[in-house]
Amino acid sequence: MVLVLVAIASISFASFLLVPMVVAACLSSPHALPWSRSSLRRSSLARAGTATRSSHQTTEPALEIQRSSYNKELSAESELEPDEEARLLAACHKSKNKELRSIVVIALESGLRRSELLGLTWDRVDLSRGVIRLELTKSGKRREVPMRQVVYNTLAGLPCPREGRVFKTRSIRTAFENAAEGARLDDFHFHDTRHHFASWFMMREGSLQELKEILGHADITMTLRYAHLSPAHLRNAMIRTERQAVSAASTQDSAQEAIALSEVSSK
Repeated sequence: MVLVLVAIASISFASFLLVPMVVAACLSSPHALPWSRSSLRRSSLARAGTATRSSHQTTEPALEIQRSSYNKELSAESELEPDEEARLLAACHKSKNKELRSIVVIALESGLRRSELLGLTWDRVDLSRGVIRLELTKSGKRREVPMRQVVYNTLAGLPCPREGRVFKTRSIRTAFENAAEGARLDDFHFHDTRHHFASWFMMREGSLQELKEILGHADITMTLRYAHLSPAHLRNAMIRTERQAVSAASTQDSAQEAIALSEVSSK
């Protein structure tokens, strides 16, 4: 009886030691969790830590950070490089869904949501003014999105008649996933086309207020996630907040130095 109790105690103790080791091994493995994929590369908010995590926290902070990286709504670094974009459009062109390439081109160049594109009707496409009028939006507010030339060309080149829905397809999820896989894009979802547009908009020195209006954000805080991508953002902030007294003193010092140099050179 004593030997049996000793054996049971030994097994329990061994299990107590092995469980933490197994859990640690799972967490360290890149293939152990479905959300621990290359989305970590595309999500700066996931790398930023716990600032953007949900209020429903658990006792596993590492798991929560990895889950947050899988949330495409929070991804702020999904811009495609030119060669990646070219591969994606080429894959879309080969898709069985013949409307996929046009939809993706407009999404990449306008930041429109998938629901806004698939629900777009011709009476909301104003080719004469070069704008898309959106009535049903996520924020509940109407907005107009100006067309870039490539968007205008894409819409103008669609076959007639121009009645009803612009795109007849009702779902592009599978077609887009296949195209992204064919283009060798890891963890790139359709919603990331919106982040792609916003990221490049800011990197080409667009303003946050303009981006807010184009994307239809209800609050500027949603747009601020892209502020760090603007090359002039911090420089302009420093100039805007510079103290005038310091600036004037610096200008006066420079003038005095110039006068002193001219006097030295004349001797």
